[in-house]
Amino acid sequence: MKVRDHIHVVARCKVLPGKAEDARNAITDIVAVCREHEPDLLMYEYYFNESETEVIILETFKGNEEIINHGNNTRSHPNVFNAFFEAIEIKSVDFLGPVSEEIMSGWVNFNPTAYKHHACFTR
Repeated sequence: MKVRDHIHVVARCKVLPGKAEDARNAITDIVAVCREHEPDLLMYEYYFNESETEVIILETFKGNEEIINHGNNTRSHPNVFNAFFEAIEIKSVDFLGPVSEEIMSGWVNFNPTAYKHHACFTR
């Protein structure tokens, strides 16, 4: 599989008022679950802004099937999944690469946008 076949995801999120610590804890837990159960989730990173009111999530998947597996995995851990959404609101999601219509339709509540690959190199 070539790097350009991977799908990158950029999610922009809002931390709910008074929930920064809950968000940090939920993120720590969800990263641990994904690390353990998703070997084809190639990259999974979270970034807070200085005031901890916004979060950017960066993800890289081998392909569409791995995105589906990611959703199934997180939902199979309801305590972790629910804690995440009790502290964080996903505002938008950008899919970079060959994302399927099935994936896009499943994310419709999060204002998804798909971007097609044009050019790149990796060192």
